[in-house]
Amino acid sequence: MLKALIFDVDGTLAETERLHLLSFNAAFAETEMDWAWDDALYRHLLSVGGSEERVRYFLDTVYTGSKTWPNSGELAADLRARKDRHFRRLLGAGALSPRPGVSRLITEARAAGLRLGIATSASARSLDALSQHVLPVDDWFDCVVTGDSVSRKKPAPDAYCRVMDCLGVSPAECIAFEDSTAGLESAVAAGVVAIATVSEFTDGDDFSRAAVVLEHLGDPGAPARVVAGDDASSACVDLDYLRALHERTH
Repeated sequence: MLKALIFDVDGTLAETERLHLLSFNAAFAETEMDWAWDDALYRHLLSVGGSEERVRYFLDTVYTGSKTWPNSGELAADLRARKDRHFRRLLGAGALSPRPGVSRLITEARAAGLRLGIATSASARSLDALSQHVLPVDDWFDCVVTGDSVSRKKPAPDAYCRVMDCLGVSPAECIAFEDSTAGLESAVAAGVVAIATVSEFTDGDDFSRAAVVLEHLGDPGAPARVVAGDDASSACVDLDYLRALHERTH
């Protein structure tokens, strides 16, 4: 029986990654770094979970410029903090809204008594900013697990395992929503069937482990295009759709 829905955040609940990229580059410019990330590089860096870890990976393995620093960890932490400030500023300017179908589906699920959780590699700071300006996280979700509260971020299954424990459900009683290969690997490693909604920076990802791949969740009168995993050409993901998918995959 389907008892819970578990959502990723960045790229899944809202198309945040463009704002994250702008915020990273603002932080780099603010500190007079001799680089900026373009779309192609950022797509590659998204395979690394967590903003600070992403910067550290770039500094240690990608950067080939002339600047040096005694401690890449300290620099990454400083750049992440600056990036978070720019991200909050952009959100406060009203630059973002939930992806199609997100608000509707969550409202339907809550009315039906399903448990709702978040499993994300994003920091609590980033999620708090989204909650203030885009998503009423405290009102919508019964349990939230951020990257700060697990020792291993996605693609490790830790966030999913912790949120399921918090919700009191088993993997067979859940469906996950993700937008990236790393997120799908995390959900599947935890034993959870996942729906993938392709986002701006993940349209080239490997979604072969998703039960179904959609452009977004759709709405009545404006269904989403089905990319893979469903015979129909379009769909509106509602509770009937999810229950049928759950029955088909368990």
